Amino acid sequence: MITGTPVVAIPLFGDQGSNAAFLRRRKVSVTLELDTVTKESILASLNTIINDTGYTFLTEFPRRIFVEANNDDNFLRYYQRMQELSSVFKDRPMSPQESIVYWTEYVIRHNGASHLKALGTDMPLYKYLMLDIFSLLFIAVAVVVLVMYILFRKIRTWVKRKLRYAILSKKQK
Repeated sequence: MITGTPVVAIPLFGDQGSNAAFLRRRKVSVTLELDTVTKESILASLNTIINDTGYTFLTEFPRRIFVEANNDDNFLRYYQRMQELSSVFKDRPMSPQESIVYWTEYVIRHNGASHLKALGTDMPLYKYLMLDIFSLLFIAVAVVVLVMYILFRKIRTWVKRKLRYAILSKKQK
């Protein structure tokens, strides 16, 4: 996105799927799913990127010449979309290196910046993983299931007795 060129995206894990969807929605990317990637699908995607005027990307000097000489609306639309996304992405108050230096110095100035530590770092593992809550819920569900099972058996026994009594009384008549 930094260079302003269209992308063939193959998301693998984490936030890559949402990033690929973001680019696809803005019509600056062709996305392939990992489980359906074949030689043909990769070639088709590359063909789309290379040959479709909407995805064509050139270096800066030939791009200016192409845009001025070729006033292709489809090309201009994709080019402008990607350039807008690129400029939004690049618009930061400081570079990544300046950001690293700033936050490192910040932590040093504030003696480890304990106010920025996640609360979970000081929690016991059973609380962090909420095992106490899950065990309570498990016990509650187990008690409800057990009570229902006992009630079902008692009702079944009562119904069997009633049916047996009714059958015996009919035979005696």
